[in-house]
Amino acid sequence: MNPGMMKTPLVLKVRTNTTSSYGQPISSFTGTTQLFGQITDTTSEEKTNHLKLNLISTHKITMNFYPGINAYDRFEAMASRGTDGLSLTKTYEILSAVDYRQQGHTLEFICREIA
Repeated sequence: MNPGMMKTPLVLKVRTNTTSSYGQPISSFTGTTQLFGQITDTTSEEKTNHLKLNLISTHKITMNFYPGINAYDRFEAMASRGTDGLSLTKTYEILSAVDYRQQGHTLEFICREIA
């Protein structure tokens, strides 16, 4: 992996759970760390493998190893700027994480873009 390709700024959003006054769990996501990675579309093979698990995958995020990322966290990336100058962001839910070199250098996340 060429480190110059991992230039998209990503914000890691960590899930925190609280309990409502009725005893129901409430999940919220808080941005904690800014990382850099590469966002690509998933291949047809990756989409097929995740459809077997009833999961719809849309993107693959590759980044340098960062400890503490869990499968229930999310990434947020700036997609573009609107006509009013405000940034438009996309949120990606992590479906699975893979350390494909198995040496702790690079992580690949299979993600689903959510609204």
